[in-house]
Amino acid sequence: YIRSIAHDLGVKTGYGAFLESLKRESVGEIDLADTIPFDLLTEDNRDAVVDRIIAFDRLLPEFSAISVNGLQAEKVLNGMPVTADQVSDKRIGHSGELFKIMSSDNRILAISRKDKINGTYRPYMVFKD
Repeated sequence: YIRSIAHDLGVKTGYGAFLESLKRESVGEIDLADTIPFDLLTEDNRDAVVDRIIAFDRLLPEFSAISVNGLQAEKVLNGMPVTADQVSDKRIGHSGELFKIMSSDNRILAISRKDKINGTYRPYMVFKD
């Protein structure tokens, strides 16, 4: 997005433009304070590094989430869609059409899109253990 603005400014002015540097300081709720400096990644600092690792299930908080259990969870892990009546819980986020499909013990099973025609949630990225 920022690179596009620089490009557009260059086109509009007729002089060309580029970014000399670009530093991403956050992605969603994760920012630079959450990162682990490269020099800490040693066996001597193992406990400090492990304490700073963000759990996978805490990622993508902006995604809407649906919960499934039992047989539906198995279907999702095999890439099969689940229908709205097979969903036990739904939390609306800000991600639009993308949903996290969560297990009953709150693990991310897949990222899905909701089919607007038949209302199913079809996994397109599955996270098996």
